[in-house]
Amino acid sequence: MDPKKDDKKKDKLSEEEMNELLEQLKKYKKNQKQRFGITFLLHTNYLIHLMLSFMVNLIVAAALIGFSAGINQPFVVLELLGFFLAIALVTLIENMTKILLYKYFTSVMLMSMGLISLMVFILIMYTVDLLLTTGFRFLGVEQIIVFAVFFTMIRFLFTSYLRRWFFHPPMRQNHRR
Repeated sequence: MDPKKDDKKKDKLSEEEMNELLEQLKKYKKNQKQRFGITFLLHTNYLIHLMLSFMVNLIVAAALIGFSAGINQPFVVLELLGFFLAIALVTLIENMTKILLYKYFTSVMLMSMGLISLMVFILIMYTVDLLLTTGFRFLGVEQIIVFAVFFTMIRFLFTSYLRRWFFHPPMRQNHRR
């Protein structure tokens, strides 16, 4: 008996072991996709997700800007077209950056409990403020930060409810008379 041949046989995996490892890898990849979907996506179809994100951002931003104007502490000076353009830009930029962040830094994003997302959102709002010279202008850096914090919290609550409604629809009861 040659000890080198025995070592080579031990190093080689049987077909069953290889299939088992492949199954474990598939389960791991499936869990990674589910984790990404749970943390970020509103819908499995990306175009529908973008439309839902735009509508959610539009509703939350309009409510927040309206509330701030109602208490006489406005965040932003805006025109209607500038508002729609700003929210569209925010939605597109945010979706692209979050996809990249969740793809390459998933564990860091999850461990930060939303702080990195908040900082990224503040930077996105500042960038949109710089890009749109007319029609949408924050009154100061403080307003951007306060707007981003409240926007993120309200949107989180709104999207949590939306996800629950999409992925776990209410059970319908059969009423018999």
